[in-house]
Amino acid sequence: KKLSEMETTGAESVNETHIEELLEALKEKKSFVLPNHVTELILNEKDLGDESVQIICEELKMNSTLTHLCLQKNNLGNNATKSISEALKVNKTITTLDLSHNLIGEEGAMFIGEMLKVNKTLTNLILLNNKLGEVGTKIISDSLKENSTLISLDLSTNNVGDNGSKFLCEALKVNNTLANLKLFYNSIREEGAKYFAEALKANTSLTTLNIEYNVRIGAEGTAHISEALKTNKTLTTLNLKGNKLGGVGAHSICEALKVNTTLTNINLDVNYIGVHGSTFIADALKTNNTLKTLSLRANPITEVGTKAIFEALQTNNSLTELDLLNNQFGAHCAMHIGEALQINKSLTSLNLAGNDIREEGVRYICKTLEANNNTLTTLNMEDNNIEALADKRAEITALWRGQLSL
Repeated sequence: KKLSEMETTGAESVNETHIEELLEALKEKKSFVLPNHVTELILNEKDLGDESVQIICEELKMNSTLTHLCLQKNNLGNNATKSISEALKVNKTITTLDLSHNLIGEEGAMFIGEMLKVNKTLTNLILLNNKLGEVGTKIISDSLKENSTLISLDLSTNNVGDNGSKFLCEALKVNNTLANLKLFYNSIREEGAKYFAEALKANTSLTTLNIEYNVRIGAEGTAHISEALKTNKTLTTLNLKGNKLGGVGAHSICEALKVNTTLTNINLDVNYIGVHGSTFIADALKTNNTLKTLSLRANPITEVGTKAIFEALQTNNSLTELDLLNNQFGAHCAMHIGEALQINKSLTSLNLAGNDIREEGVRYICKTLEANNNTLTTLNMEDNNIEALADKRAEITALWRGQLSL
């Protein structure tokens, strides 16, 4: 069946009406041909069976325009994974494959691994939540030693563990093309963090590493990673959200930030940093001149830590985005924040939502910005105990010409 009448929504994606037409063809076990203008095929949660996937894969072998294939949440197992992998050994245009939330497992990983050894066009592979485990991770890791085109890999929520981390890190020591690696919720502990630290000392291609919510990394694992950051010259984005760093772990990271000259974005949300950790961060901001984005949500940071951070911003000239949502500082911090914003010339986005700044603090900050700051453009002060002042919102918003959320 040739779906010649297909149209697109937005750009090159098949619209929902024609998705139904395609699914009907699959249900009737009929082959189909995608129009040449279609570059994205998204069939998430369509209850595709092995036969339907086989038909799709026959089209992939002949198709020369499709670049994105997304098959999330279809309960795809070994047979479907084999069909997809065999098709991608032939297909020369698919650059993104998203198989998130399926049932690939260890055996399915073997098919993907073999495909990665020969495929030369796939750059983005998403295998989030596929029950790969340590064995499946090893298979994928081994293929990375031979693959030279994959740029982004997501293995989050696959119970990678410390052993799986070891296999991945062995691959990272020799692979020189992978730039983005996501591994959140993977039961990685201190030992796994140590493997990543060793890899970061040798790897020269990785720019983004996401290991959030591997809660047993802790301060000890963070210390290993921090040591690697002192010499690593390629990593620009690091996500350590929800890893129980505490003040000690924050100290390790901050010591690295004092000497690291490549990291531009770091996420330290939900890490129990507290007063001590926030003062370490402030100290690092006084010397670091490359960090641009810093997220410190829900840590909890009180007035002492907030004061220290904003005093540091009086001399820091690189940070452009700061996120302090859901911490524990109040109206007394408005003065410290206002004083810093009078002097700071780099910050463009500031999130202070979910604290206790109140009306007087919000007014003070807005007036200070209007009089003395020309660089901040976005300020979020929602949920700061000013909800009852709905009638005054327009008046407060008018105090500052920037984008203000109350």
